[in-house]
Amino acid sequence: MKSEDLMRCVAKQEQFFALSRRRFTRALGVTLSAMACPSLLARAVGSPLAPGVSRLWNPMAHGARGDGRTKDTSAIQRTIDECAKAGGGTVVLPAGHTFLSGTLTLRPHVEMHLAGGSTLLASPDRDDFRTLGSLLFAKDANDIRISGTGTMDGNFEAFFPPKGPKGYSVPQPFLGPYDPLNPVTDRNPPDGRPRMILLVNCRKVQMESFTIRDSPTWTIHPIGCEDVAISGISILNNLDVPNCDGIDIDHCKQVRIDNCNIVAGDDCLVLKASRNFGEYGACEGVTITNCTLESSSAGIKIEAEGPYPIRSAVVSNCTIVRSNRGISLLNRDGAAVEDLLFADMTIETKMRPMMWWGSGEPIALSSVPRAVGGPAGPVRGVQFVNMQCRSESGVYLRGSKDVPLRDISLRGIDLKITKTTPIEGGFYDMRPGDAFGSTGLDRRPTAGLFAADVSGLQLSGVDVRWGDNAPSYYGAAIELHRCSGVSAIQVTGAAAHKGTPPAVLEDVTYDAPIITAAEGKSQ
Repeated sequence: MKSEDLMRCVAKQEQFFALSRRRFTRALGVTLSAMACPSLLARAVGSPLAPGVSRLWNPMAHGARGDGRTKDTSAIQRTIDECAKAGGGTVVLPAGHTFLSGTLTLRPHVEMHLAGGSTLLASPDRDDFRTLGSLLFAKDANDIRISGTGTMDGNFEAFFPPKGPKGYSVPQPFLGPYDPLNPVTDRNPPDGRPRMILLVNCRKVQMESFTIRDSPTWTIHPIGCEDVAISGISILNNLDVPNCDGIDIDHCKQVRIDNCNIVAGDDCLVLKASRNFGEYGACEGVTITNCTLESSSAGIKIEAEGPYPIRSAVVSNCTIVRSNRGISLLNRDGAAVEDLLFADMTIETKMRPMMWWGSGEPIALSSVPRAVGGPAGPVRGVQFVNMQCRSESGVYLRGSKDVPLRDISLRGIDLKITKTTPIEGGFYDMRPGDAFGSTGLDRRPTAGLFAADVSGLQLSGVDVRWGDNAPSYYGAAIELHRCSGVSAIQVTGAAAHKGTPPAVLEDVTYDAPIITAAEGKSQ
């Protein structure tokens, strides 16, 4: 709401009720900074409303203290429930207050609004989250919204042992029954951690403008939801904390994410179809645009952790900085992953310690069985277009001999590989799984672009360059093994070191020839 509109609204209400601004806001119990959309002020005071127009609800009028020490869970939940019983409306956490809370269950047609300067602080007591596993929860709820410019604080230090010389240990990540990975008998472990927002089978969901910081594990986790819009939020997690993903879109459909800023110790944005929620089917129809991302693992990850497909997604105009991987696609359990477009992005990677998956690849796409003898899932129709990459490692594409990657396209890829950390390289990270032994590492020289077992590989306008002081394990500009139907036009680059061939080609068939620069070091 524009400030001039807000003041006109305030003036009209003051005239109508003959109250001073100070008396008016005191009676309302909600500061003016909570007003974030037109007509909220009229709703709050119970003035005559058009049919279907709802009201503001203030938890402090229902017993919440907002002092950061008293648990306000019951008072806020009563407010949400009464708001829903009345037909819906907006529950506002007023500015200048910190509300300590366990799980809050959102109801249909209810908006949770965090006024600027307000904080919803996760209780440090695990028992406050064991039943549902998150700070905000909803199941089978339609038309819910979380808004405002306030903050949710995950209080992550309450759920971790003290940080050691090698960082934080990795306890079991999830509390509650909605664990995406573990069987029922192993769920809700004593050392689990709560998520911040967990939504199950919800429709018409909106999240806008607020900030979440210091989540103990996955920050936002919608499961089996449809028609989800997330816009303009910030997630600011600790880069040393494992499993604190930003947003995990799980078995969801028709999802839009835009203009978000995410810093996370684990993957920032994840599209997944986890193994425990097959009743919700595919993850599909996702658009992500205009986001800035920083991660100790991957900026964007696509991972089918069960047999359910991931398809039809577009990621565009995003910037990934200081991350272990830029875009990571991991297929390990036989699912189909298809029809994905990544376009108009800048990616900067740097290697992180081995506790984090990745080895500085700007793009890493692999489909191999999780366990030897297991199923290999098809990956097809994946495009990378107009990418500017500055990385410590090269692009890595790895299929399986029996099930090659199909119809993979890289067009307009500007790649410069420079060693920027003291962490030793000379491998590609194939974790999770045992396809490459107990370490999960594919040890080999680092190529600008490596591809193995790909059918229908299109390369157009790909330029590979190397920075100064290239380590000995930097190798060829391009390396292909068992690739068929290769179309490579204007692929330019040279080996990192003199005396090394610019291209390594084994069992390759072409639709068009590869064109590379002369042998030698390029800048």
